[in-house]
Amino acid sequence: MFKKIGRPKKDDVRQKILCFVTNSVRRRGFPPTIREITRYFKFSSSGLAFYYLKSLREAGKLKFRYSLRKRCARGIKLRRRYFFEQMFKKVSV
Repeated sequence: MFKKIGRPKKDDVRQKILCFVTNSVRRRGFPPTIREITRYFKFSSSGLAFYYLKSLREAGKLKFRYSLRKRCARGIKLRRRYFFEQMFKKVSV
């Protein structure tokens, strides 16, 4: 009768966020803020965006930059090895 609408898989969302960060660094030269990620993906809170960013950090795809025990506003950094792999690969969000 009704089709069950499922949530997107965690890996799909993580990959899209990673592509968004990569494209932002390519185009603008600096990474997006957590709030920009939240707005772009229409998450209900910035905590969900941070959750996905933490899972990407644990997977070794990116890292956070800190300043005196606090995170920086645009402190998302792609791992060098991953960034250069993505530079030559067409990435679309």
